[in-house]
Amino acid sequence: MNSLAEKIVLVVGASKGTGRQIALAAARAGADVALAARSGEAVRNVAAEIEALGRRALPMTADVSVTDDCRRMVSDTVDHFGRLDSIIYNAAWEHPRPLFKIDEAHWDRMLDTNLKGFFFTAQAAAKAMIDGGQVGAIVAIASSAGTVGFPLNADYCASKGGMVALVKAMAIDLAGKNVRVNALAPGFINGEAVAAADQGDGAKVLAALRNFLPHKRFAEQEEVAHAALFLASDASSYFNGSIVAADGGLTLGNLPQAG
Repeated sequence: MNSLAEKIVLVVGASKGTGRQIALAAARAGADVALAARSGEAVRNVAAEIEALGRRALPMTADVSVTDDCRRMVSDTVDHFGRLDSIIYNAAWEHPRPLFKIDEAHWDRMLDTNLKGFFFTAQAAAKAMIDGGQVGAIVAIASSAGTVGFPLNADYCASKGGMVALVKAMAIDLAGKNVRVNALAPGFINGEAVAAADQGDGAKVLAALRNFLPHKRFAEQEEVAHAALFLASDASSYFNGSIVAADGGLTLGNLPQAG
């Protein structure tokens, strides 16, 4: 049972899509939720939904590419709720681009959001958990792109591959300190990005990808949310340094070629 009853959970990247679903699912599982995103208005709206479920919520505006914001999210959560039990890092940026069109600014934004932001948020969270004597869980929302190559996504694959390696290293460093670190690696998820790409040539590529998958469909956001909650809960107490694929079999074989 993925119970988070009376736990304090921080969800980063919680203003929409899968992040919103994770935050709401955590509240339904009994947690009080701190939630952060770049859009203050959007994250406040999700906080109102959480409060309507009868749980406490702390909405925060933060830019995870700024290290001070990463640390502030954690400290504000602890100051407000008194402790931090679990963190789910869902903040991410993806912008497919041909290899020779990736410039330094594009690379820096990708790595700062997806990798650097996770490291400094997780570092601060782990310290808060240890200092507070908590049995803690850190969950990174990685990607199947962190274990296989995706076309037109060299920098995104690098950021998610770095996250996968970082999760394993942090799990070792935190072993014996009652803080577990795991990653969930989803494949394609139905949402705004897929809907926007599902037209013209993009529709042909997505149709080929769906046909490649054993279940012939992409994940629903709620399915990913429930998997993330499992890793954040005591139900996964013997998981540490694990990379859990929630990709419908996407990484079982060779991807179809784009075009």
